[in-house]
Amino acid sequence: MVTNLPAFVFLQYYRASKFFLILLAGFVLIFFSQSSFSQNIIPRFETIGVNEGLSQSSAYTIYQDKKGFMWFGTADGLNRFDGHSIKVFKVKDNAVANSNYVRGTLCEDRAGNIWYTNETGIFCLDVAKETLTRRHVLTQDYQASGVFIDGHNNFWMLCLNGVACFDIKTGEWRRYDCKFILNNKNATGFRYATDYGDNIWFKVNGFGIYHFNIKTQRFKHTMFDMPIACLNYNKGNIYYWCDNTLYTADTALKTISKKHFDIADKVDIVVDILPDNYGRIWFTTSNSGLLCYNKATGKMDMFRRDNARQKSLAFDITRCLYIDRFDNLWIGTDGGGVSRLDLKPAKFNIFPLNEGDYAFLNNYFIKCFYEDERGRIWFGTQDNGLNIFNPQDRSVKNYPANNDPRKGISGSVSAIFRDADGDFWIGSSMGIYKFNERRGTFKAADITAMPTQYLRPNNNFVIKFEELKNGDVLVATCLGLYRMKKDADGNYKVANIIDEKLQGLTLDFVEMADSSLYVAVPGLALYHYKQKGDDYLYQGAYCKGLDIRSLHDDERDVNKLWVSSGVGLIAFNTLLKTSITYKTTDGLANDYVYGVLEDKKHNLWLSTNGGLSYFDRAKNAFQNYTVSDGLQSNEFNTAAFYKSQKGNMYFGGIKGFNWFNPEALYSGKHKPGVAITSVLVDDVPFMSHTGLVNPKNISLAYDKNSLSFSFAALDYTMPSANKIAYMLTGLENKWVITTNKNVRYAKLLPGHYQFLVKAGNDDGMWSSVQSVSIDIKAPFWQRRWFYVAVSLCIAGLLIYITFALSQVKIKRRLRILERRHAIDAERNRISRDMHDEIGSGLTHIALLSELIQTQHKTDAAVKNDVGNISASARKLITNMSEIIWALNPQNDSLENLLAYTREQMQQHFEPFDMILQIDFADTVPDIPLTNEQRRNLYLVTKEALNNTMKHARATLVKLSVEIVANKIVFTVADNGCGLPDSANKPNCNGLKNMRKRMEDIGGNISMENNQHGLTVCYTLNA
Repeated sequence: MVTNLPAFVFLQYYRASKFFLILLAGFVLIFFSQSSFSQNIIPRFETIGVNEGLSQSSAYTIYQDKKGFMWFGTADGLNRFDGHSIKVFKVKDNAVANSNYVRGTLCEDRAGNIWYTNETGIFCLDVAKETLTRRHVLTQDYQASGVFIDGHNNFWMLCLNGVACFDIKTGEWRRYDCKFILNNKNATGFRYATDYGDNIWFKVNGFGIYHFNIKTQRFKHTMFDMPIACLNYNKGNIYYWCDNTLYTADTALKTISKKHFDIADKVDIVVDILPDNYGRIWFTTSNSGLLCYNKATGKMDMFRRDNARQKSLAFDITRCLYIDRFDNLWIGTDGGGVSRLDLKPAKFNIFPLNEGDYAFLNNYFIKCFYEDERGRIWFGTQDNGLNIFNPQDRSVKNYPANNDPRKGISGSVSAIFRDADGDFWIGSSMGIYKFNERRGTFKAADITAMPTQYLRPNNNFVIKFEELKNGDVLVATCLGLYRMKKDADGNYKVANIIDEKLQGLTLDFVEMADSSLYVAVPGLALYHYKQKGDDYLYQGAYCKGLDIRSLHDDERDVNKLWVSSGVGLIAFNTLLKTSITYKTTDGLANDYVYGVLEDKKHNLWLSTNGGLSYFDRAKNAFQNYTVSDGLQSNEFNTAAFYKSQKGNMYFGGIKGFNWFNPEALYSGKHKPGVAITSVLVDDVPFMSHTGLVNPKNISLAYDKNSLSFSFAALDYTMPSANKIAYMLTGLENKWVITTNKNVRYAKLLPGHYQFLVKAGNDDGMWSSVQSVSIDIKAPFWQRRWFYVAVSLCIAGLLIYITFALSQVKIKRRLRILERRHAIDAERNRISRDMHDEIGSGLTHIALLSELIQTQHKTDAAVKNDVGNISASARKLITNMSEIIWALNPQNDSLENLLAYTREQMQQHFEPFDMILQIDFADTVPDIPLTNEQRRNLYLVTKEALNNTMKHARATLVKLSVEIVANKIVFTVADNGCGLPDSANKPNCNGLKNMRKRMEDIGGNISMENNQHGLTVCYTLNA
């Protein structure tokens, strides 16, 4: 016994410390493998070729401009790529031979214009006008290769004899020839490095490396007789390749390190070299694809075209390299277009890369996971048994399912567990197996309580293992809960937990902080049990009738249990027995949730039937990821989720699985770029007076009011996952989120608008906002000055109408007053005439009659008085007749006046020997006359004829009336003695009355003596 004591002690020590040794070894392996694991390249190359719009399949230079666009120089044109589409620019002048062959580096000036060279000249793309022109002519024997544009507008380039520069502002060309190169005609080779400051290093075939300082304008030959293949500058170091050896040197070309590679039989010529930000150096080759040297591992990998793989390199002849601002590697090939490779640690690592990568696997229906200390991923499948995947070399060790339990594992593998002793337990549809990896053997466990009738294939017997606080291992099966308990010999025995409620499919369980159990039975309930000794006592059932898929006890809140179900994510409070359900209406990707994992920040990751959902508990918001973000599929599987000790999360689905570390997702996020690629006005490209195709301000006429915007999310890591949000303020009040690349606004109303656009990438990060100010001018009839003018006109019109109406009213009143005045005047005139003529006549008759009565006269005297009475009576009758005629409204016309005048004057002159000639027209115009006009004209005529009869001693008198120039002209002419001088004396009342009467009616009168007598002419406006 004594002699065996050391062995016994060692055995006990070994058993006790085995677990701790394993953990220690795991930590060591994690420390040394984590960096390579996290930065392992996933060789999924995206290709941009002629089918995607590239102008030609040979790409010789690549560049990313300040805005974020990618530019590809090909043998047939310059190409701009925005992650979605390609726009090709070519010189339109066909006379410029080979003008579209792009060589050398693409260079950008301060205005954002793109410059390049070829053997025919120097070319510039004006990005504002989108026109490509040749700015300087080079002869065929003097080709140049662009390097960069300095801060003084000098475009520096290599040429056959040294270095040259072109002033892009003045067009001045300067050459700096190197004498050594001039003496060696074969000393050519356009491979260079620059610090984009003062220094250019370039290799000369067979003659080493030259250095040119821009300030001193001097050359320095620093290396002799070395066949340098390529070189590059990066972060203070010069990298160059020579004779299958990678050299790292400082800027003085003093060697820092060198690494030789035995790849001469695989690689012909190395063309370009470029270090990345992850300790790797990339090389293009003339016929051997793409090379990658990892400094950490010292390993050189080769990536080539593989027609059997969908995401392999586009072509094996690789020419140029470029790393964009988002750590994507762009590879220009000579025949396959451009390939892109994401250099960043994968957001969602994926297995498999391509469905045909592992021919021995019938499918990739994943059931369970485990990550070991070596970083290997163990996963169980539906039909392909147990598999161990090494992400370093992407190899898979397969342990296929076998229907004979004696020869291996049987059925589908649905659970993987490693106990405290480091032993692996595998659960399958046929039972529980202990797995020995070294031997590759499976040993079936003794399940004493399991009825044999349930041991049939594909019934998913085992779903989950978990070690309890008391050391027992609890197993969820389709027949309820089982417990694996160690016996005295350290072996596990499997026995059933007796509970009628759990005699069926049990998908999941969790042990809470108080050692109680919550058990998920889909379609029935969430059951609660408390531990009492070796037994568990039923406490209650919750979430009854729900399709519960899995459970997760919150790592921060001991009273919270997360329940994955077919109706969403349920937050269950174990203390209050209350719950809150999160659904698609809250932002969840899909209401059918399979599993929940919690990261270090206590945020949740959920697998669903709509992809993965990330739940930010602080913001109470979801962010969703789909197959476009690199997921194996949008559909995941029950129980196929797992978080390793390193914090890596695994989610399995119907086409493979994804794994990632949330910490890397948090730290690796970056904002994308966004650009407005075109603006159309009425479907015609907009061009402002400055020539800008995409301006910041747009001013349009009212009838040019349909706008279309095209835009691009400038993040090339996963272009399919990019999103665009846009809004037209003045028309919209919230962001419109879409994957479309354009939007059109038709028939915008006049006013001021602002078009806003931003881009989001697969990280959920949003770019800064780009904006375009839009002013659509209103037509003149909708402008303010027009409203003011119209208002003034309307006001003026209203004032005029008011004034006119008031004038009409005033005139109407004036007419009424004038009519009243005329009536009063007529009354007064009649009264006056009656008083003056009728009254005086009657008085004269009365006086004569009284004289006859009172005086005693002779008969002759009486007879004479009676004659006077008779004459007065006749005169009174005449006057009465004239008054009555003047008052008759039927006589208110010139025609009636003339007719009446003819009648009266003929009667008046009939008893006398004087001849009266009346000359009136047969047809008289219908000219109305007022009572006053008719009476005054008649009396003036009568007075003129009476004066002729009394005083002219004439034998002939003529009365005529004419209508001349809208005037009524009366003329009385006699052959008498004319008008005596005494007629103009103040006491001549007859003529005075005639003038007065004509003035009263607005007329005038004139009298003129001539050799034949007197002519009286009086007129009245018709």
